Amino acid sequence: MKKPLLFTIALSVIGFGATAQDVNIPDANFKAYLVGNPLINTNSDTEIQVSEAAAFTGNIFGTNLGITDLTGVEAFTSIEGLYVRDNNLGSFDVSACTALTYLDCQNTGISTLDISANTALGGITCSMNNLTSLDVSTNTALTAINCSNNDITSLDLSNNPLLSNFSCDNNAITSMDLSNNTALLYFVCHFNDLTALDLSNCTALAHFSCAGNNITSLDLSNNLALGALYCAQNDITLLDLGVNTSLQILNASDCDLSILNIANGNNVNFSLFNTIGNPNLACIQVDDAAWSTTNWTSIDATSSFSEDCSYPLAIDEIVLNESLSLYPNPSSSQLNIEIKGNIISTKVVDAMGSVLEVSFTSNTIDVSELSNGVYVLQVETDKGVARQKFIKD
Repeated sequence: MKKPLLFTIALSVIGFGATAQDVNIPDANFKAYLVGNPLINTNSDTEIQVSEAAAFTGNIFGTNLGITDLTGVEAFTSIEGLYVRDNNLGSFDVSACTALTYLDCQNTGISTLDISANTALGGITCSMNNLTSLDVSTNTALTAINCSNNDITSLDLSNNPLLSNFSCDNNAITSMDLSNNTALLYFVCHFNDLTALDLSNCTALAHFSCAGNNITSLDLSNNLALGALYCAQNDITLLDLGVNTSLQILNASDCDLSILNIANGNNVNFSLFNTIGNPNLACIQVDDAAWSTTNWTSIDATSSFSEDCSYPLAIDEIVLNESLSLYPNPSSSQLNIEIKGNIISTKVVDAMGSVLEVSFTSNTIDVSELSNGVYVLQVETDKGVARQKFIKD
C-alpha cells in the first residue's frame, strides 16, 4: 500500500511543478493573444510557460484588444517591442523587460510611467494619457519621444543627445532646455505654456512647430536646415528668416508681427506661406515683391511685399534686444542677465538719461542702492548692444 501512495504523491509534486512554470496572465484578452501567437506559444498548449516567455525576442502587438491588466508581461524579459495602445490599462510594469527598444502605450489611461530600467529604449509613444511627468534621464539611447496630449509641466532632455524626433504638444510645459539635443530633426511643441526657446544648438532641425504658446522672440539664425516653421498664435514681434535658405513652409498667422524678413533666396520653392492675423505687419521683406504678391495671398489686407522694407532698426539689433532677459523684474536687490553673446559691459540709465554706477559680477548687477523706479539696462556684447527696461522696487 505504501508504494502506490508514494507514486501518487510523486505525480502530484510533478504536476504542481509544471503548473508553477506557467506565467500568471489574469487578463483573458491578453492571455488569448499570447496563447494564440505561435511564435510565443511554441508548444501549442493552453498556457504560456516561463521558458517560452523568456525565450521570446520579438514584439508583442496587443493594440486595442480590450486588455485591462498587463500582468505577465514581466516574464517577457527579452522582448524588443511592446505595442499596447488603445487599451484601458491604468498602469503596468515593464521594469523587467530590459531588452525593450520600443514602447507604445498611447491612450491607455496611465498617470505614471516608470521606464528607468529600460535603458535600451530607442523610442517611446505615451501620448493621450494622464501623465504629469516623464523621467527619461536613464534612457540615453532614445531617438524618438511622443508624449503629446498629457499634463506634463516640465521635461529634462539633457541626457538624450541622440533624440531626433520629439513631440510634446498639448501639455503644460513652461520651459525647455534643448542645448544637448544637437541631433534634433523634428520638434513639435505647440499648445504649451512656453515663453522662450533656445534652438541655437539644434542645427539639424528640419521641422519645427511651436504654435499656440506665449513665445515673444524666436532666433532661428543657426537653424539653416529648417524646412518647415509653424509659429502661429504666439507673441512674436520680429521674425528674421533671411538666412533660412531651406525654408519652404511658414505659418506665422495670428502673431504680433511688425517685422518679417523672408528674403532668403528660396521664396519660389515655398509650398505654404501664411501671415494672416498680423495687423501691425505692414511690410514683408521678400526676394521678389511681384512674385510674392501673385503667389502668396494668405496675408492681411494691410500687409504688402517689398524687397526693402527699410525697417526702423537693424534686424540684428532688434534680435539682440529680444534675446536680452532680465529677472526677477521688478527686483529689489539682484538683477540677473541672460543674453546671446559674451557680455563686455553694462550700463544703467535712469529716466533723466543719467548713467548710474552699479556693481556687475557674473551676469548679475546689484540694484539694491537704486531708488525705486523705472530704469534702462544697456548691455554691450560681442554681438552688439541691447537695451531693456527694468523696475527697481
